[in-house]
Amino acid sequence: MEFYEDFLQGKRKAISENMGEIGITDITIPKGEPEKYYSSKYVYFDSDKDGLKELHVKSARYYYIIKYENGNLMVWKQLSPDWEPLDNGAFLEERIFSAPTYTVYSYSVVDCNGNDAFEINFGTYDSNYNGIQDENDEYYFDGLKVEKNTWDTLTNRYLSVGNDEIEWVILYEET
Repeated sequence: MEFYEDFLQGKRKAISENMGEIGITDITIPKGEPEKYYSSKYVYFDSDKDGLKELHVKSARYYYIIKYENGNLMVWKQLSPDWEPLDNGAFLEERIFSAPTYTVYSYSVVDCNGNDAFEINFGTYDSNYNGIQDENDEYYFDGLKVEKNTWDTLTNRYLSVGNDEIEWVILYEET
């Protein structure tokens, strides 16, 4: 935890295999605007279910999961800020497009190394433009068009996983 606190205070960086070293300012400060901050938050949460918590840091632009390994901080996973961690260690992304409303979900399970082990995509399309999901709309699951009741059954196991164990701490308000 001391390493994570040092990271949050800007005293330590995390190593990313493809980006070199990442510091807290790389996540929270817009490039070229050192006096501003993205809205940012963090949480300690065990996403890989190894009994040790990782540091999740999310800003309006970035989402990094940092893990302590062998005396170093490593970027375990990098996601877009649209993703949310779930209580079971998986991640859910919900993207809403408008006019008419099209909602796309992605559910991802990550292995102990931070690699995607399983991902499923599903979505809805408000094809009758009435602003609600009803029997007359289009429903997709894993690339296939399905009926609403089938979609509800297939997606319930992914959409019903909560995130009430995850209590984010505000790091910065947007400036």
